[in-house]
Amino acid sequence: MTKTAWLLAIIVLGLAIELAVAVWFGAPSLSVADMQPFAGALPRVLAIALIGLAATIAMMVLLVRRRGSTDALRVATERAIAADLAALRRHIRAVLLRTSGRWRGLRPVAYAASWYLVLGSSQESASQLLKAMGLRLEAERRAKPVTAGSSPLATLWSGRQALAVAVAAPVDALPRAGEADDIETEARWHGLLRLIRRMRPLQPINGLILELNATALLDATAEHRAVLAEAWRDRIAQVAQIAGPFLPAYLVITGINNLRGYDASCADLDDITLLDLTGMTPAGNAGIQAREQIRTLHEGLRTMLLRLARHSVRRAGATSQADHAGCILEFPVEVAILTDRITQFAAALLHSDYNRLSPVLRGVQLVQSPAMEPHLPTDRLLPGAARSLALDVTQFRPADGTAARAKNFGIAARFLHRDILPEAGLAGQRHPWRAAWRATLAPLAALALLGGSIPIGLIWRDRLQETNQALNNVEQSLAASDGAIRSLNTDAGAPAPDLKRVLPVLDRLAADLPAVAGLGAGLPLAGAREGLLDAHRAAYDRAQAQLLLPRLLVNLQAQLPAEHPQDLSPPAELALFGRLKTYLTLGGQSPGAQDEARIWLDAHGREAAPELDENTAQRLTAHIRALLVRPLAHSPLDETRIAAARAALSINTLVLRGLAALQARVRAADLPAWRPIDAAGPMAGRLLVRRSGKPLSEGISAFYTRAGFLKVVAPALRDVSAALAKEGWVIPLATGPGNSDLAKVLEQEIAEDYFTAYVDVWNGLLDDIAVTQPTTLQQASQQLTQLAGPASPLERLYQSASQETDLTPPASPTPPSASPSKPVQPRAVATGEPVTTRFAWLRELVTAGDTGSSRLRQTIDGFGALGRQMAETAYLPQDAVPSLSAGSSAGQLADSAASLPPPLARIASDIAKTAAGMTSAATEDRVAAAWREVEPFCRLVTGNRYPFSGSASQSISLDDFASLFGPQGRLEKFFTTYLRPFVDASAPAWQVHPAHGMALAIDRPALEQFQRAARIRNAFFTDNPATPSVRFSIEPLRLDATAETLTYAIGGQTLVYRHDPARLWSMQWPPADGQLTAQLELTPWLENEPGSLDFHGPFAFLRLIEAGAPKLEGKAPDSFILRYSLGSRSASLRLTAASINNPFSLKDLRQFRCPEIP
Repeated sequence: MTKTAWLLAIIVLGLAIELAVAVWFGAPSLSVADMQPFAGALPRVLAIALIGLAATIAMMVLLVRRRGSTDALRVATERAIAADLAALRRHIRAVLLRTSGRWRGLRPVAYAASWYLVLGSSQESASQLLKAMGLRLEAERRAKPVTAGSSPLATLWSGRQALAVAVAAPVDALPRAGEADDIETEARWHGLLRLIRRMRPLQPINGLILELNATALLDATAEHRAVLAEAWRDRIAQVAQIAGPFLPAYLVITGINNLRGYDASCADLDDITLLDLTGMTPAGNAGIQAREQIRTLHEGLRTMLLRLARHSVRRAGATSQADHAGCILEFPVEVAILTDRITQFAAALLHSDYNRLSPVLRGVQLVQSPAMEPHLPTDRLLPGAARSLALDVTQFRPADGTAARAKNFGIAARFLHRDILPEAGLAGQRHPWRAAWRATLAPLAALALLGGSIPIGLIWRDRLQETNQALNNVEQSLAASDGAIRSLNTDAGAPAPDLKRVLPVLDRLAADLPAVAGLGAGLPLAGAREGLLDAHRAAYDRAQAQLLLPRLLVNLQAQLPAEHPQDLSPPAELALFGRLKTYLTLGGQSPGAQDEARIWLDAHGREAAPELDENTAQRLTAHIRALLVRPLAHSPLDETRIAAARAALSINTLVLRGLAALQARVRAADLPAWRPIDAAGPMAGRLLVRRSGKPLSEGISAFYTRAGFLKVVAPALRDVSAALAKEGWVIPLATGPGNSDLAKVLEQEIAEDYFTAYVDVWNGLLDDIAVTQPTTLQQASQQLTQLAGPASPLERLYQSASQETDLTPPASPTPPSASPSKPVQPRAVATGEPVTTRFAWLRELVTAGDTGSSRLRQTIDGFGALGRQMAETAYLPQDAVPSLSAGSSAGQLADSAASLPPPLARIASDIAKTAAGMTSAATEDRVAAAWREVEPFCRLVTGNRYPFSGSASQSISLDDFASLFGPQGRLEKFFTTYLRPFVDASAPAWQVHPAHGMALAIDRPALEQFQRAARIRNAFFTDNPATPSVRFSIEPLRLDATAETLTYAIGGQTLVYRHDPARLWSMQWPPADGQLTAQLELTPWLENEPGSLDFHGPFAFLRLIEAGAPKLEGKAPDSFILRYSLGSRSASLRLTAASINNPFSLKDLRQFRCPEIP
């Protein structure tokens, strides 16, 4: 007799004893038809005898069935495989003695190497995997079957550090050929487990290796995978029973080289790289909880898939062939599907319950087909030499050690040595107390049944007494409730009793109903219980009809207007409609609207019971629901208030209710809202904002989307309108006989209001979208470049908006069986054409034209061109000339905005203004920075220097003068480079004007100084652009009689005048001889009077001319009169300049100051 049979027999015996005790102690209280048949001892003894007889028969049946053909077949099978088990035991011991000796240190030979049990999808695939791992098949010592015609128990594989026993796992969980085959398979499997446990009692195995084929796992259906996982789970649970509480398991998926793209992606990788790419090992010591293991497995496989995907993307990016890149990228896709199947299969394996233990999954590795793994070459020289010396050949196998063989055996062997063998000590030990616990489990269960049966009888007897007392209490409570109802119903102090007084009575009656229904459960009290329950129900219904309903009507009547209200808002109008409808329903004037009244009262409990607080009102809700379960009787209502409320309502009220009902249906359909952040893409948060300040994540509800209209609104519009037409009795619309078309009118009105709101909502959102305001020119250029990219958020937003505002339903194909003579009638009359027509401009904007691009794309491309030109300005070197192309593009964009739709035109205009302003500001900054390079030199050479200061003793050098004022001087270069495009030099007084939409803030005084610098340049650099020069002629006009000779010399150029006829002397500065001197002398010299004027320096000639106080002669700008006085004598000369542009008036030189540019 098996343990199961013994346990069932003990359970039957315990139940019989418990039932007998219950009959002996509890049966005297039972009554049948007002009789107690078990009050005497004899009836109870007979009942107990019958129970014992039934238990005896049941145990005999169990014994007979357990001793049937199945037990005989099992015993015969166990005897048959005993020889196979003995042979396998001898082979294992021989292998251990040969490889490790009798003792390994202080450990017995059975524990010298790590033992692993390998479950493969087939015996052949498991053997090939172990061979790829570097283990050796004990060919000469295989566990061959002793019985003819049967498969071997297992194949034995050995290495210096590990010993593996490979068996084939079941392929399904269904019986095979018959019961005999099943018994033989189970006997062989359990015999193998007993053998392993007997040879290594402290640590039966160090781990479990599971082998699955990748192609088979991908091709298998979900049902087949579930059946396979259940069959494997039974086997693994049985292994876990002998291995201890912690059984490491390793899942090896073979055949990844058969997946698509493997050769292109990973075939040329080395073993270490491939091992890291196609495997995962959880970090640390994972817990034994199945949920935690599955989560860790999922995260590890996802990380492995990410590594493989990054590797494939790099490989695909490195190849120049598109078809080869596609092959590379197929491999991670196949692995992604495979990892999902692995996760599902592992979750089924790891799922544990009370009866079955589960292992701890410590690693997953994807390997090639075992046939693809490299193997060691055959070494023929060393065995031959060993045999010639009469030595044991097996002692001279350098690759016999598993560690050495792993260096040449590929990723399977590396997985064994890197991940599996280091965790050999994790397997939990077998606890001896478990066997003792299992042995004592059945007796303990029997004792528990015996101990529990005694108090059960006592408890049952006590329950009968308690039930009798409870019946008396319930009858007293019912009498008290009836008295309270009569008292409150006859109270004349108010038209209806206060709910604060009514609620305790209702609570007491409602609380007693379940108590009465469950009174004496399991006891023979059905008749008394049903009578009390009917009486309580009648009392509860009477309290609701006489106490609760009148008070609800009074409270709702107070909420109705006494006079016709004016200018109600839509929410107030809807609230009044719901209040009036509920009032009429409670008054019995609409028997079919009780569900709507219950919903309204649940949502507006404060209106129905204003005298109650929030907690008390929640108690009232249950009573209101019970009240509205049955039809309500007709009650007198206030017709004046009803008429006033109806006068404030109209068909628009029903339209509002229809829109609210459609919104509720859309919410129930759980359709997603349209959000700008989703439609515009990931860059929208950086490039787009809403002018109202709302976030981009706040969009348009699903009620105003294409999906909401086509899936909910359009199909439901007719039904909602028909339902609303039935509510017409609430308002005067339905009081007359001519309202047969009310549903059609409502359908049209609701559609019109919906389309109007639809257009307003989308117009408001499009008008609310704007581009983010940048803070720097670099940021603005990057923003515009991204805005014009292939994933432009603005373009994606407008394209999505175009789709959402096109409410044309998709064309559905006509089924072949449809007759052309019977067209299909549309379900809804609302086609969305008003919305589609109103937003035709939006579809035209995003639709590609004859040029291949849409107007929106052309505008966005303009944003990109402007951004690129702004980038050129932003990233120019500091000394580079600023470009005006950005201002030109901004101007063109502003001009083109006039032809765009208003939302896009506003965005384009804002971008153009911002671009022009920021480009101008950047140009001004660059101008200011460039001027800071010129200004120090200007101030240094002109400050307190002649001719800019008449009293200055030092003069500016000719080189510095040319470097500052020359045609190639600093002032001219700066003006030409930075200011010339923005200055109108054609007017007598220069003016600032915008260029290409840009303008510089140059103040008037600075511009005047640049104009003076230009006149100085024209005066000194007409003849020689490199060196300042001036040509002029001198003509003596008068000389005092006391002076005989006038000498006027500039350098080596000398004018001598002796009162002879006047003539012109041409002169040039600087003189050809390079003498920078100027002199005027009157001879003869007079005593105590100066006789000459002498000047030296670069501008000596100008000092001499200035000493003559030059004055214009008439209006000619090139003729000056010079008057010199030396003591009592004087002389006059005429100076004629070679050009009207001359420096002799000294006005520009004296007034010149270095310009100030902020």
